[in-house]
Amino acid sequence: MKLLFGWRGRVRLWPKFGPDQLPFLFNGGPGVIKGISTDALEALIAKATQTPYASARGRPEWLDYHRNELGNHYVVLMTRQDHNLCRCVVITELRDRPTGFYSLDMRQRDFAALTDISPTQLVDLAHRYLATAEHVPVDEREWNHLPDQPHP
Repeated sequence: MKLLFGWRGRVRLWPKFGPDQLPFLFNGGPGVIKGISTDALEALIAKATQTPYASARGRPEWLDYHRNELGNHYVVLMTRQDHNLCRCVVITELRDRPTGFYSLDMRQRDFAALTDISPTQLVDLAHRYLATAEHVPVDEREWNHLPDQPHP
């Protein structure tokens, strides 16, 4: 079955990925994570609003609202699109609050020009993300049917 999606009258086939390929793989490599300053991020968001075929345009109002709480920003490459664009996810850290994330389309050369993050930054990002992940509660029906004895 072919899944279709569209935006502004454009209809495309939903991208398919093999069992060994995740959507964030780009040219067969792992999802690349880059760092970006607030000023550079705002410039890329402004550029996305002027770029034809860019449908993911960041969250400029959200950034402005949280201006005094902004921490580090990271850009994760998700997939390549038509018209020399790539779909990215921007992860914005907020001081003393959970991290926010949103999508942003940008030119591939703009993504390539961003700074690679260090291994330390990557570990910090992973720890922060894991620390703010929401706990999924146990369904009470399941809880009431748990065995009294542990499994062998």
